[in-house]
Amino acid sequence: MNQTQLWTPAPEVSAQLSNPQNFSRAVKAPSASTKALSTVGIIALALLVYNLVNTITSLNKNGLSSKYFVDMFFTVESYSGSVNPILVLQVWGPILAIPLIVVLLIISLSTKDARARKVFEAYQSGGYIAVANTLPLAVVSGRVSYTPLVLLSPLADANLSADWYINQVKHIEGLTSKEKKILAKDFGRQVKSAAKLPEMRTVFQHAPAEMFLTFVAATKEQSRLYVVLPTQSGRTALPVKVQSLG
Repeated sequence: MNQTQLWTPAPEVSAQLSNPQNFSRAVKAPSASTKALSTVGIIALALLVYNLVNTITSLNKNGLSSKYFVDMFFTVESYSGSVNPILVLQVWGPILAIPLIVVLLIISLSTKDARARKVFEAYQSGGYIAVANTLPLAVVSGRVSYTPLVLLSPLADANLSADWYINQVKHIEGLTSKEKKILAKDFGRQVKSAAKLPEMRTVFQHAPAEMFLTFVAATKEQSRLYVVLPTQSGRTALPVKVQSLG
């Protein structure tokens, strides 16, 4: 396999990402407020759906008409007549989450340009584009299944790294199920630190220098390209949405 196919991004991608507008479309700057917005929204929606299902189920079970829907939907008392904390959360959680969602949305939108500018400046001051190559292994952390990705620094020996990667893929594919589980556990210990791009040597002692490891959830669309950015603690990687470049 030609090492250029493994590690080198298309020249036109590099040219397009040199433009700040193109960069901001293709690379989404991380945002704590956006993550919080997503989390709160998902929880609120789950509570709302759960309450709707319970309300409809209770109406059908008790043979009540739809005119009792609102009363049943806002019921927070148990059959004994006492206030049920779970029902309170189920009923009022989504409603109380609305102002929080609005605040988080305003913060996310108002800081979007500044975050994009900061990421682009980091890219220009020492970042680079890296091609992501997968390893044929399912890594489970918590309840999420991940695929390990190999990223290479421009300072690495591309040919040596290509040979190592190709041989490692063959090695993993030849492992027994038990051996793969053991290896997956070794990789799993790195999932929490993946944002800082640990070196591949944390798992494979004899891996080439300047080869880094990250993960993508198996349920997410995998990006073929990443931008690697310098940070105060080392480095981080953000996926590139190539389709956004046109």
